Amino acid sequence: MFISWWQQSKRLSARTRELALERDGRRCAHCGRTNRDLQVHHIVPRWLGGSDEPDNLITRCGKCHALELGHLDFQAGLAKRWLLWASRRAREVLAYVRHRLGDDSPRLAHVLKTCFGYPSFRPGQREIMLAVLKGKDVVAVMATGAGKGLCFQVPTLCLPGTTVVICPIIALMRDQVRQLQEKGIPATWIDAELPVKEKARRIHLLQQGAYKFFYRAPEGFSADKRFREKASPQPQIQFGIVPDMPETALDALKDRVSLFVVDEAHVGPKWESGFRPDYGRLADFCHKVGRPPVVALTATLEEDAREWLKKSLRLEMPVEFTHDVDRENLWLGVREVVTQEEKTSVLLRLLSRLEGQGIVYVESVSKTEEIAEFLKSQGITAMAYHARLPRRERSYRQDSFHGNHSRLLVATSGSFGMGIDMPCLRFIIHYDIPGSLTDYWQGAGRAGRDGKPAVAILLYQEGEDTLHRQRIDDNYPSKDTYSNVWDAIRIHCGKRPALLPLGSVKSSIRGKAVENVLKRFQSEGWIRYSGKGPPWIVEVVRQAELSRLEDLDPKRHKARADLARMAEYARGPKEGCRRRVILENFGYRGASILSRLGHWRLRTCAKPRLGCCDLCDGLLPARPIEEWVLGLPIAELVRNGLSDQ
Repeated sequence: MFISWWQQSKRLSARTRELALERDGRRCAHCGRTNRDLQVHHIVPRWLGGSDEPDNLITRCGKCHALELGHLDFQAGLAKRWLLWASRRAREVLAYVRHRLGDDSPRLAHVLKTCFGYPSFRPGQREIMLAVLKGKDVVAVMATGAGKGLCFQVPTLCLPGTTVVICPIIALMRDQVRQLQEKGIPATWIDAELPVKEKARRIHLLQQGAYKFFYRAPEGFSADKRFREKASPQPQIQFGIVPDMPETALDALKDRVSLFVVDEAHVGPKWESGFRPDYGRLADFCHKVGRPPVVALTATLEEDAREWLKKSLRLEMPVEFTHDVDRENLWLGVREVVTQEEKTSVLLRLLSRLEGQGIVYVESVSKTEEIAEFLKSQGITAMAYHARLPRRERSYRQDSFHGNHSRLLVATSGSFGMGIDMPCLRFIIHYDIPGSLTDYWQGAGRAGRDGKPAVAILLYQEGEDTLHRQRIDDNYPSKDTYSNVWDAIRIHCGKRPALLPLGSVKSSIRGKAVENVLKRFQSEGWIRYSGKGPPWIVEVVRQAELSRLEDLDPKRHKARADLARMAEYARGPKEGCRRRVILENFGYRGASILSRLGHWRLRTCAKPRLGCCDLCDGLLPARPIEEWVLGLPIAELVRNGLSDQ
């Protein structure tokens, strides 16, 4: 420990210290104070391998440093203070010795406790973290609320460099960055709505190694602008001489990335063929930053999606972990309705019975506003949330919901869902049927992440899957659609930008399908287009090679089959248990299965039990709605859970 003491006594360079202070706005990262006793401290100490780079430094005032980083309680007696000091030093000596002997577990445990506040690992976390530290490509499937984020966040703090996290939605990006910043960990994100100067500032700080985590959507890397012309030549950085500005985030991150993380990886196979083709280019982005180890994480992953991940991300002999996706504290129910009026009436009855905060998921933007206004007229504090809201309004509503200023959020699943970590949510209601059991389980998993009882209910109306069928056709265009759109482009557009009206395309092709085709053509480098048409402004770059495009018929058929399974679940499974249908969808067949951990284990499908689902509890659809709502066995348990909070 004498070597460790000497290492701790080495002073940071003035430039490194100033960079950390400037990144944190010369404020304490914990309390926000700007007093004079601000100091820069290590997140991971040197004696456990922590570096002196800015991404391992954090600004704290003296008081917060003493409270947050485990310094002594000076209000205690002298003997107690001495015992605390001695026990802490003993733990450090043991951890240091094990670290020097090549055991990474103490380093991970130290970071888990001091930075994230958890005294021990959850099941499966330690094995995944050790594989990540060894530089392996990893595919991990864990239930919602099982701590997937920690599986890459903790190892990142033990590694040099920045971790790039591919995130599908802005709300998830902001939520995870906010949580990391609250813990004093340097993290940032960039999205299309940030001002150009702020983007340039963050990219400059990325180049200087000031951030440990960088969150971005895949489209952001494709749409990176050249900031050299748009941003001021001297960004608002107060220290030293500003070097040449990197032109894009990929330029700033080159050879500086320790991990390339794909969060909510299950969306890739579904979205890359339709409205988000840049999900198919993640491997290219990864190679541009130096091909660091890849970590793919999700709560739900079917076998064909797993194979897509390995092939599309070009994983090299990945280590695969699959843990139980069941959530036994989550009660499942479906209530069939005949009309929209009946559906809103059932929704009101449910909300009058359930307590605590919750989310109502709908499938269209217009419904979010409509239902939120209706609920507010009934005296229920509700807010609408969707991607078309202005950025500031979205941020305000998200923060208000996190702050418990609103009981209910009416949201589209694509704007506020995956990965949102709010342990206090007690219920999820799907007002419209989701497109697949995977989507349903992802949304339902937002409730009860604290392990206490929670409710997930679907309101089902026969024949309401028309919207999903249209989306499937839009997201998986046929070869005839590709040819028809390209013919229209050749006729109406050329080497110079020109308008492409919807009427120039075959009348049976919807505008959304045309836009998805244009996105695909642009990602292939054949055209450039702009506008949220119709019409669109299109410029031909080079001749298209339509034969190169993937035949999407198999994916279209699979999407329709997934929708059919979702409808079968809603109508009532033959086995008499809804949980069984969900588990079987993810590969549990009631027999021995090969665990991704490398050994055989016996996993039986869910057996009928009280508190499992409406069918197991005898709440059949034929019962009157008054009896059905009052018969929810989980309602009293929810109240007990709320009383403990």
